[in-house]
Amino acid sequence: MAQVALEIPARGAYVAVVRLAIAALARSALLDEDVADDLKMAVGEACANAVLSHETAATSAPVTVSWSDLGDRVVIEVGDRGMLYD
Repeated sequence: MAQVALEIPARGAYVAVVRLAIAALARSALLDEDVADDLKMAVGEACANAVLSHETAATSAPVTVSWSDLGDRVVIEVGDRGMLYD
């Protein structure tokens, strides 16, 4: 089981770094190229939303991204500590 965790500053420029990391991890997990592209897009959008949430909340907390290759599936989590909604 491969696990990778990233913390990035909540700034838009770092979303591209996460996309590159996800693409590399997907290739190393031998995922189909179309699946890798979909993951890269989805995780990039989640990170962009987290960055926007942090900017709105004026917090300096990092955005976190974790990758877990469980053999039969890959779990990717994007965490942010931006705005809380009721």
